[in-house]
Amino acid sequence: MLGCDPAARRRGLGVAMVRAGLSRAAGRLPCYLETASGANLGFYVALGFDVTAEWQVPGGGPRFWSMLRPRD
Repeated sequence: MLGCDPAARRRGLGVAMVRAGLSRAAGRLPCYLETASGANLGFYVALGFDVTAEWQVPGGGPRFWSMLRPRD
């Protein structure tokens, strides 16, 4: 899980947290994530992720996007 207090947004904190996690997998593993906010797609695409699927939880649940970043 990754989140940022709205008052702290646009300071680079989210990017720093994701990059820290990606550095642990660099050169060894692909990275997968899911987001329930279409507004987040550009953020993750800029970090090298591609949308691999869009889906909705059955029964009227939330919509999600699955994203994958290939191994470096």
